Amino acid sequence: LQAIREKYQRLHENRKIELYWICGDDVFTWIEKPKGVETMAEVSGLIVQRRLHKGTTKDSFYKEELDETKIRAIGLRLNLAISFIYGELPHFSSTLVRNAPGRWRSFLPQSVASFFPESNLVITINSKVRNP
Repeated sequence: LQAIREKYQRLHENRKIELYWICGDDVFTWIEKPKGVETMAEVSGLIVQRRLHKGTTKDSFYKEELDETKIRAIGLRLNLAISFIYGELPHFSSTLVRNAPGRWRSFLPQSVASFFPESNLVITINSKVRNP
């Protein structure tokens, strides 16, 4: 994230570069751990998709409980703009998106995909975040 910010800041010296991370609501399970705090220092905000998570049995899914008061406090502490996209989506993961080159747009709600015209460059980072 630091390298991306630096690269785009050099290309657009006169503009403030803002990075927004589009993620699932499971981000709140690790965001306040050391690696999460370090990562969040590099972004201006989060666009969080509420989604269904795989349960313990083959065909079970559940919706993560979120404490909105706690989330607002996290945003203030970490200086993050946090926006939510509501609406049920089937389970999907970053792995599914990465393995579908050229079709990433189909995994996004229309309200998010509309932020990225066909001509815009969208950078994806192939990484796994692990809880410390």
